Amino acid sequence: MDYNEMNKRILDCTNEYLYAASILIRGFVTCNNDSLKGRRPILLTGINPSFPIGADAHPGKVEPFIIADAVKNDKANGHWGKKRRQFGDLYKEMAYLDLFPIRETDQPIFEKAFRSMLELRSRLLSITQESIEDLAPRLIIHANRASLYYWGLVKENPWMGYEFEPVTADKYGDLPECMSKYDRTTRFPFYRITGFSKSPLRINKENYPEQTSLEGSFFMEYVMEYRERDDIKTLYEPEEWEKIWSWVKSQPSK
Repeated sequence: MDYNEMNKRILDCTNEYLYAASILIRGFVTCNNDSLKGRRPILLTGINPSFPIGADAHPGKVEPFIIADAVKNDKANGHWGKKRRQFGDLYKEMAYLDLFPIRETDQPIFEKAFRSMLELRSRLLSITQESIEDLAPRLIIHANRASLYYWGLVKENPWMGYEFEPVTADKYGDLPECMSKYDRTTRFPFYRITGFSKSPLRINKENYPEQTSLEGSFFMEYVMEYRERDDIKTLYEPEEWEKIWSWVKSQPSK
């Protein structure tokens, strides 16, 4: 599924709900990752784009961006400039996808708005999952812990329904040394995706009945920033991300 098709499907499935929730009238924001298809990139994910105070609403429209351009052009070290400080030049090999393209800065408000629209939430997440499957990233960095359950880490409500196994030093003796500092594998759990859950509750079973292109890919629970100095020092530095990415690429794909 290319970028234009993804956007068309987002607009098609939200059209009937457009005025059911004011949050939808704001329009949508999506990242174009077409240039990274076939390259098995790093994928950075969050839950949804923000809607800053004073931002204009664009009902029924999608605002596009490319992460490499957004990072490069953020000279003021704003939201995307932080990504350059955090990942260094790896942003050039990085795709980006929010699980949902809906604009809202406050996550509890976002979740509350969709409590009564589970069907729409499922349809939008299905579109995102198809985009992720097509991209087939080698490493996924999910930087929003409150939305981890959408990946399948909560068995009672698996949503996308991936199965994970923890990546530990016992099983992978050659993990980069930087991952053992500050108890990082506990603070930022690291997994390998082993397939799909057998749960009948997961979405998209008709498109992905058994196999996933993410089998063998690595997944990290992460945060983008901390306020406390002692916590800030535990975040990975750009050169450490380089080592992690090199290690991931050295592993068998399955």
